Amino acid sequence: MEASNIAQFLSSEFNSVTEQIGIRWKVKFINVNILCSKSTLYYFIEKYFSDAKFTKFNTNCGSITEFHSALEAFAHFTYQYTDGYLVVYDLQGVSLNKEFLLTDPAIHCIDISRFGSTNFGVKGIKEFFLKS
Repeated sequence: MEASNIAQFLSSEFNSVTEQIGIRWKVKFINVNILCSKSTLYYFIEKYFSDAKFTKFNTNCGSITEFHSALEAFAHFTYQYTDGYLVVYDLQGVSLNKEFLLTDPAIHCIDISRFGSTNFGVKGIKEFFLKS
């Protein structure tokens, strides 16, 4: 959930900057909620993508599977905005009318104690720059 919240904040900042220079594509992340059952099991709940084609645009290992300049610019923006502290990648979701609606991002961060097992730390950041 922390990764989704960070990605949402950074996408909002990215959209503000790109709007000022006339880029119409928006990058957004689905809101994530947590459901706790009576047995103290926790589930992440997200909006269902119904009639849209789900696409994996790039992977956690830095590979681009379907190129889109706005998404690559967003990933680079996250690195610059955080002064090299992290990069948001593993972007997947749907493209709807000049807007990407994304889910379940991965964050590579120099602090490997954050963002779970998909955080490959400095190695993941370097891989991103080698492949993007």
